[in-house]
Amino acid sequence: MKVRERLAWFCLGLLMGALTLFVMQSREINDLYLKAAKSNIIISELKEENARMYVQLHNPSQTLIQSIRVECSVPGNNEAVAMIGSRYAKEQLTFLIGRELDILMRSPTIPERILNGQTFMALGRKYQIRVTMVVLGEVIYVQLRASPEA
Repeated sequence: MKVRERLAWFCLGLLMGALTLFVMQSREINDLYLKAAKSNIIISELKEENARMYVQLHNPSQTLIQSIRVECSVPGNNEAVAMIGSRYAKEQLTFLIGRELDILMRSPTIPERILNGQTFMALGRKYQIRVTMVVLGEVIYVQLRASPEA
């Protein structure tokens, strides 16, 4: 083989190795992003619980809304979009935490009226929220479906 051929093969091998390394690192970064997002959700839930316990300590006779759990489903089961949608919906309802449960018992459609039709951006696309179920109690459970906007 000539020197140029060897040099071309060497450069091709170097390029393939760099490309493989880039793909592996991008997968690791994506995994770390998802883990960080899950950790942020856990942190916010613990902060909510701390606030609830503080309010409950000072107002023991009232039934207060302790926390909000949101489950989002997306066509294609895209976990990243579902996580962003859940976080967005939860942020919209956080003002209810620490309030008396009687507020929602008198007007149980508050979460649905707030969330239905809302849009959020995820991965460069707009998604619209449609509430499918709300369970009222000290912990409010909200199930919703996010569909890409047309």
